[in-house]
Amino acid sequence: MATRVGIPDEYYALPLALPLRNRRDGLFDLSLRSPAELALALRQRHLDGALLSSIDYAKDYAMYRIVRGAGISSSGESRTILLVFHEHLRSITTLAFDPRFGADIVLAVIILAEKYDSKPKLVPVIGSPEKMLSAADCALLVGNAAVRHQEDHQKLDLVEEWEDVSGLPYVHAFWVARENALDTETLEALKQTAIPSDRELPGDLPPEFFEAFHYGMNDEAISGLSEFFRMAYYHGILSDLPEIKFHSLGS
Repeated sequence: MATRVGIPDEYYALPLALPLRNRRDGLFDLSLRSPAELALALRQRHLDGALLSSIDYAKDYAMYRIVRGAGISSSGESRTILLVFHEHLRSITTLAFDPRFGADIVLAVIILAEKYDSKPKLVPVIGSPEKMLSAADCALLVGNAAVRHQEDHQKLDLVEEWEDVSGLPYVHAFWVARENALDTETLEALKQTAIPSDRELPGDLPPEFFEAFHYGMNDEAISGLSEFFRMAYYHGILSDLPEIKFHSLGS
């Protein structure tokens, strides 16, 4: 039976999704979903493994293990997490966000508190940037919505802001599974997707877009993840500090 795995339906995740989708041995049954949908499907055991965000892992970390060496992080200008706002805005009192992207909402809250001494009211809105900006002072655009955003709004790249605050990369997602859900062959296959030697890239985006991303889970990325958890705890978003626990197989 194929191993059921899920990956975020976002441009930046495609370099990990394409090698799994194009395998001919039937090892994986791959589905592309939003981060919130992936977290729910893994929790309900509809998936055997998933590329989860940091906050989705943190919510259920007691029953999950991280696959070593396989994830997605970025530094500098990534174009995938943008805070856009009205021109001449003097202060941020309300922030519109898509509730499907929990970790990126937390990132926005941390950056606004750490760098701009701002704690805006959060307004959930699913829709276009224009709809979001009609409901709040600023809007959080994540993933494909951020990449597609071409309007001339004032904006902050929150990955760049995170690096400025922490000196570390931002971890977008990493492979997660229950301890006994994946065997050694499956774990090694997931780790192989992080090896960049002959990476397949989608043809509708320039290769330069992917240069901001690291497709692995090195020590610096783990430090970035740990610091993100620490700051989320400090700002009262997490009730405790999640333990970063790795899968015992395939280490």
